[in-house]
Amino acid sequence: MLTSKDHARINELLDQLAGVFDVESRDSLLRGFRRLQNSVGTGMDCTEDARSLAGSLRSTAALVDALRQVTCPATSACGCSESARIVVSGVTVAGHQAACQHSEPCIYHWRAGEHLALGTLADYARAWEVSAYDDSRAELGTELRTAHEAYMLSIESRGADDQDYMHYRLAVGNESVEVRIDGRA
Repeated sequence: MLTSKDHARINELLDQLAGVFDVESRDSLLRGFRRLQNSVGTGMDCTEDARSLAGSLRSTAALVDALRQVTCPATSACGCSESARIVVSGVTVAGHQAACQHSEPCIYHWRAGEHLALGTLADYARAWEVSAYDDSRAELGTELRTAHEAYMLSIESRGADDQDYMHYRLAVGNESVEVRIDGRA
C-alpha cells in the first residue's frame, strides 16, 4: 500500500515528467527532437543537439524508472521486510537485512570516458563527485549494468546546507548513496 510520502513523491515525479513533455517549454523533448531534425535537415553540425537530446532522454528514463520504483516496489523473495535498510560499504541497500544473502551491494560497470569502470554504487558516487570538480561529468555514463540488468541512475538533489555543500542522492534499483559537493568550488 502506498503511503502519503509515496503519493507526494509520485506527484513530484509526475510534475517533473509533465515539464519534460510540455510543448511550451524551451527544454521539452519535442523541441529537442525538432532542433535535431532542423540541424540534420539543414546540414548543420548536430552534435550538440544530439547530446542535449540524449541527455534529456536519459533524464526522462530515470524519472520514469523512479516512478516505477515508487508505484511498483519490488517484493522481496528472501523474506526480508520491504522497509528493511542496511548500509554496506557506503551503499544503502533497501529491502534486505544484515543476515540476508542479498544485502551486499551489486557490482556494476559503467562508461567512464572511453573506458568501462567497475565497482559498487559507492565507487560510482566517488567518480561522480570527482567529475563535478573537474567538469568531466559528461564523460561519466548514467547507465549502470550488472551481469544481468541495466539500470538508469536516478539523481535527486537534496538542496544545500548552511556551509554551501550541495547534497545529492544517487540511486539504482534498491541501492542508494548520499553525495556531498562543495558548492564553493
